[in-house]
Amino acid sequence: MNRTFTPLLTSFLLLISGIILPGRVSAGMADGSLKDGDHPTAKYFAETDYVHASTMGFSTLTTAAAKTFQFNRNNLITITQTVAAGNGISQANDCLVFSATSPANPTYIAGKRNFFEINFDAATGSGSTVTFEISFATGLSTNGHMLFLDFDANESISIKAYNAANALIPFSDLTFTRHNGQEASGSTVTTFEFNDIGSAYSGRIRDNGGLSANDIVTSLQSAQVIKRLVYEVQMNPTASVSLSNTMGFNFVEPTTAARIYVNHAATGANNGTSWTDAYTSLQTAFENAFPTDEVWVAKGTYKPSSTQELATTTSRYRHFRLPNSVSVYGGFVSGQTDTSQRTDYGIGGANETILSGDLNGDDNYTVTPWTGTSDNTFHVIYHPAGTCIGEQTYMNGFILKGGHASGAIEIGHEQDGGAMLLNAHTPIRFRRMNFINNYAADDGGALYLINGTNSSQSRVYFTDAIFTSNMAGSDGAVYLTDDSESDFEFVTFQQNTVFSDGGALLATSDADVNLKYVSVINNTAGDDGGGLAIKTSVTYTGSNLLISGNTALDDGGGVFLGSATVGTLNNATIVGNRCRDDGGGVRLEDANTRITLNNSIVYTNVIGQPTASGSQQGKQIDIATGSTTTIVLNNSCVTSTTKSSGTTSEISGAGTLTLGTGNITSDPQFRNSVLGDYRLTSGSPAADAGNDTYNSQTTDIRGSVGRKLL
Repeated sequence: MNRTFTPLLTSFLLLISGIILPGRVSAGMADGSLKDGDHPTAKYFAETDYVHASTMGFSTLTTAAAKTFQFNRNNLITITQTVAAGNGISQANDCLVFSATSPANPTYIAGKRNFFEINFDAATGSGSTVTFEISFATGLSTNGHMLFLDFDANESISIKAYNAANALIPFSDLTFTRHNGQEASGSTVTTFEFNDIGSAYSGRIRDNGGLSANDIVTSLQSAQVIKRLVYEVQMNPTASVSLSNTMGFNFVEPTTAARIYVNHAATGANNGTSWTDAYTSLQTAFENAFPTDEVWVAKGTYKPSSTQELATTTSRYRHFRLPNSVSVYGGFVSGQTDTSQRTDYGIGGANETILSGDLNGDDNYTVTPWTGTSDNTFHVIYHPAGTCIGEQTYMNGFILKGGHASGAIEIGHEQDGGAMLLNAHTPIRFRRMNFINNYAADDGGALYLINGTNSSQSRVYFTDAIFTSNMAGSDGAVYLTDDSESDFEFVTFQQNTVFSDGGALLATSDADVNLKYVSVINNTAGDDGGGLAIKTSVTYTGSNLLISGNTALDDGGGVFLGSATVGTLNNATIVGNRCRDDGGGVRLEDANTRITLNNSIVYTNVIGQPTASGSQQGKQIDIATGSTTTIVLNNSCVTSTTKSSGTTSEISGAGTLTLGTGNITSDPQFRNSVLGDYRLTSGSPAADAGNDTYNSQTTDIRGSVGRKLL
């Protein structure tokens, strides 16, 4: 059976959930792929994982000092070192590093990660030896292990492992395992050795010279509990080649996940162990959370109290930073014992859990412009470059409100990402999140994603989310850039306003975005793309979309497509949008831009509104430039399938219109487009007129409808 033409009748669902009717906004639209209580099941510090050390938050350790820190809930680690004269060991990336030349006091940033790295440099023409010791307060258990990372060519490491009685653990009780995740092409095991080098040592790890840099990952496990580890690192530069190497260590020990409770109104011991003794500060809970923990947060409003490690104590720099590989849940009533018991925690709900940048509690969002926001924090959640968090990180059931990125100058994104800014991020999942009344003077009133160097592992997932009433002085309530990768599923963008492009969302600079079951309703852009603006080498896909009621004061009332963007939208209903100039529904502006619309409806969009430019064209679609700019229509419903020009044209422009099969121009006969009900009537010519190959969904967004949608 062919599925029906129009995709997403989200509006119907929006009506019954109260999203576009006066009153409360719900927490989300429909059930997504993650259930309450679930988070991704990636291994906890898997053996071939390389956690970038700049996330660890340590600075230089003096050569004469010992450093003690907690690496998981069960253990403390102490590091000391001895450096031979002339050996330079330098600081990099704000990690725990050793320095023989520029000692400084160490700074430990709360977060308690169990990874650190040491940088070694050796001058040309001479061998160098560095000795350092790692000791454990309670011992590294026999079911734990230690990882080496980036053990390079022309080095060897001699190890002394000591048990609780301070006796040397023999080589026979140690298990060395080489992992191939970072091997260079062509490398073989024979170039890498583990040796018993006599009674004075437990063993030696040695490279025979056949391996290149960054290609060895190995683990050490012991039949006895390890109390101390002493390393002698021998570096063997040549007469003409100096050596510079980073060696990382990751101590992995099974730790029972804890549940940490937070309630701003709690009056107990304030230690997070129960609802009675819950932490009253969310910041404190984050500082005491370890990977695989859960943080449960009771209803109420929580405000950031720390600037983290930023070089300022100015209150506007305060922000929350998500703990690594921790699941954080909001919306609880104190005493609840399961995430499924949470109810009514959306915007305006009795159990809403708000993370707010309104430090002084004086914001007023009922007037235009908003008042009381000039002293708000720049961001509510902020992860600057180098603060990657693991792929088990999960957040569910919060409202982010009152972020106000209005810094006077642009130094560290103080003008971007009012509610949330993630820079060089790793995979994170958000579910049942609401972003409301946030502002950025530049880009991303609610959300700013910038990836930079980690594009292959940076996808961010939003499921059951609402972005509403956010503002940006330039582009996008949501702004995606620089290789950021993101998925939005069962997400609503509504009544957001920007002063340039992309009222709901702008993607640019090699971003990759996937939209599924997404509603883009009543957003406004002061320039292009009232709903969506896809610009500059972006890859995008979309399925089951409603893009309706959006306004652009220049081009592309519903969707604006810029240079070298290529994508496909399946089951997109692009209706009732407007713009001043060209392309009331869709505008393709630049060369090498291509969009394919399958099983979609582009209808009742208008141009020349709210004011006319006098030369506007393309009510439904405008293909602005020449042959390299193309729109392809398959099994779609558009007012006309013929290009023309002028203010009455439905499809216009010098670009290429490619018509596949199954397109129609008849009125799709919506049930009640005035009220935003874009379901089809029983006699609609678009019903069951689509092609099944373009969409694998078995039912439409209404769920209860047995007929397939397309």
